[in-house]
Amino acid sequence: MLTIMRQLLRSKAAGFLFVILIVSMAAWGVTDVFGGSLANKMISAGDRSVSSEQFDATVERQLRLMTDDRGRSMLKEQALEQGVIDQLLQSQQFSLALSAYGDRIGITVTDDNIKDQILSMDGFLDSTGLFDPARYDQILRDNGYTPSTFEAAIESELTELRLRQLPAAALFVPDTLAETTALYSAEARSAEWFLLNQSQLPALPDPTNADLETLYNEAEASLLEPERRDISLLKIGVDDFTTQADIDDADIRSFYDAYKRERYVGPDTRAYTIYNFETEDLARAALGQIAGGAADAEIAGLSLSSEVTGRAESIANERLQSQVFSPGALEQSIHGPVLDNGSWVIVRIERIIEGEAVPYDDVREAIADELAREIAVDLFYESLPRLDDLIGTGASLEAIGQDLGIPVLMYSQIDQRGLNARSQPVTAMQESQELLDIVFASSEGTTTERVGDDEVIWMARIDAITPERMPPLEEVRDVLVTAWTQEQASNQILTKANELAVQIETGDISFTEAATSFDAGISQMATARTRTTAQEILPPALVAELFEADGVGSVTTLQASNADILVMRVTAVETPASEDLDALLQQAKASLQEQVANDLFEAYFTSIQSEVEFQVNPAAIEAYKQSITPSL
Repeated sequence: MLTIMRQLLRSKAAGFLFVILIVSMAAWGVTDVFGGSLANKMISAGDRSVSSEQFDATVERQLRLMTDDRGRSMLKEQALEQGVIDQLLQSQQFSLALSAYGDRIGITVTDDNIKDQILSMDGFLDSTGLFDPARYDQILRDNGYTPSTFEAAIESELTELRLRQLPAAALFVPDTLAETTALYSAEARSAEWFLLNQSQLPALPDPTNADLETLYNEAEASLLEPERRDISLLKIGVDDFTTQADIDDADIRSFYDAYKRERYVGPDTRAYTIYNFETEDLARAALGQIAGGAADAEIAGLSLSSEVTGRAESIANERLQSQVFSPGALEQSIHGPVLDNGSWVIVRIERIIEGEAVPYDDVREAIADELAREIAVDLFYESLPRLDDLIGTGASLEAIGQDLGIPVLMYSQIDQRGLNARSQPVTAMQESQELLDIVFASSEGTTTERVGDDEVIWMARIDAITPERMPPLEEVRDVLVTAWTQEQASNQILTKANELAVQIETGDISFTEAATSFDAGISQMATARTRTTAQEILPPALVAELFEADGVGSVTTLQASNADILVMRVTAVETPASEDLDALLQQAKASLQEQVANDLFEAYFTSIQSEVEFQVNPAAIEAYKQSITPSL
């Protein structure tokens, strides 16, 4: 949290990094443990808890820092839909677990620790290096914090840091292991290669009947045709009712007007005046005159003023930028003084010019689709009682479809994977594995019960069943000929490539002569590369083979495509110079220690979870989500 906050002190946009941190926190395995009773609290661990109000404050704070490509803050509805709310909840569980465990073993940070940490943060210091309470309050407000929530975040991070240090404290990386790792990582290799293509080899003969019979017997399992079924399908979904939605232009225009500022307007532009002073005292003394609209000539100590019109990026100083372009800033409001490039700067906002709006005509169709779908959801659920009545009367699929205005789809020769006779996927059949399972467990002529989820329902009738069969050889002769030819071609080119590799390594033929004999061009690496760096784009398989080779002069082959084999020779193996080895050794030690420490902490956290009892109130969580989207 402190690391992220330091970034917040420098850039408002950096707040999005916190969401990435949340996702990584979730990876530690804090699972949803929905059980227990927490009164009106959402989650609890030990003596600590998070209420709905506290969690909502966290959500609000983070969403203020998350913007789209038009500079608009993410809405709670979007955050819920995209899983951000659940990620934030998991983050809260992670923090509570560590803090509760810290309480239990007595390593939770003290108020003095928190105070010392705050006083040491550069963003809160004035030009003399002293803590500035006004700046502290302003920065916290700009980033959605109160002193108590910010201090709690510091406590959480410092506690986590202490817990991470516990399993890592006794780690020691031996020099031999670090040296081996350094040499392994820093070793650089070069290679040259050429492609051997099937077209460069003699043509293959046609397969004999005996060849095909042998392949036919060997491929019996793959040639066996599965049981297939002819199916009539009735699929009823929300999308089927969108055409029935009655929407006029007035509805669309009302929606556009209601959500215009929130969804269809880009970042605003602001006109502001910049006042420059040589000292902070002169700047502070002029605040009243500037607020009163005094002319430049009347402002004592003013060294320079300028009028600017632009967006947020027009102010380079990030602290001033966050103030002048904050959502709460008003026309004629005064911001500063702030030290910027040796001058004390005050900014007065003259006008706030609303951002460019997306024209109504550009979004009319999208809004219409959105409104139509909302209505279609209602129509879908209204149709369910009628559907159940029709099913109860024994109506056929065709009768049900005609009554509801939905066509019955017919599919032939569908297997249990939802593929047709040409092995092509039938999307409508693959959408519900439950339906497929029921279809292939039912007898011919049977109509299935209705199955489905919240917005789609399926029913199917099994019109015909074709049992599995083994096709005769003549029926699949062409398939067998193709398979035999491909197998022989693959064996031929691989055998030839391996023969060339042996001849090159033994010196019977040079690498250049081998390539020339097949009219193949030789490619070379521009520079040597290590296992972890990529000075040029190379296939991953080539890199792997390059470092698995024994050394200079080693020749290896690998499949480049169905018709190509790559023949590669290692041309150089470079180890780090002795004067560079010590630095590489220290880097390797640090890297190994960090990797092992992270693994130990992950295991340690698993132990922490077993000792700290989580209590989660599913009703409170659901109520919170309902407050965001009442229709849920």
